[in-house]
Amino acid sequence: MARLGAVLGGVLAELTRARVLSDQLTKDLVGEYEGDPVLGSLSVPRVTIAGAEVVIRFTVADFEEAPVEQPTAAEMRDAWQEHAGSVVLPALLRRSGLSEEAVTSVTASVLSISSALAGRPSAGEVRAAVGGEVEAAAVSTAGPLMDGWSRIPRSIRQQMGTKADFRKEVNRVIVGELSSFLERRNLAEQVKAALASRLEVAVKSSELAEEDPGRVQELRLTLSSEDLDLVLSTAEEVS
Repeated sequence: MARLGAVLGGVLAELTRARVLSDQLTKDLVGEYEGDPVLGSLSVPRVTIAGAEVVIRFTVADFEEAPVEQPTAAEMRDAWQEHAGSVVLPALLRRSGLSEEAVTSVTASVLSISSALAGRPSAGEVRAAVGGEVEAAAVSTAGPLMDGWSRIPRSIRQQMGTKADFRKEVNRVIVGELSSFLERRNLAEQVKAALASRLEVAVKSSELAEEDPGRVQELRLTLSSEDLDLVLSTAEEVS
């Protein structure tokens, strides 16, 4: 039996190969057209695929679903700390209108005492955040970031507004970003599980004929020329 992913990959590969062969034929014709007094006045033909629809009929032979493995609270916290320091804080500073040089300087200054972030938020706060209660974990993250305020040069602090205003913005943004971060992490784990799962299918006509017609599934794969261009561009970048 074949895996459904391999079947779909084979279809895409064959369509891409057809496009490559078509382009190669066009290339071979260029010399003939240029050397012929009549053909030389005409455009070299190029075969294109405006769109393609492939219908795949199959039955499920076997399916093995990989479990979704949730990271531990400590692993989640470490990933969040990295994201908060390298992404969230710089984004907050840019909103204050700081130059990239100032953003880099302030980020480094704040994080230098934010070994401060080590152990924050706590494992319990992370577990609560995963359950939907993000406020405590967000406040626990914002506190160490704000502790670095006094180390920011006065000229830069003036551009950022008052400490109270900046703290309010930090808390607001971190609450929203933490929620989004946890959703993305959860989705990433589900995607990993889906990719690790195994779906074997029967696709040969001889195999389908033996199956109960009611078990036959049908998948329609529709591709446009833009999709094929994307496949080719990606392959060229990799090579």
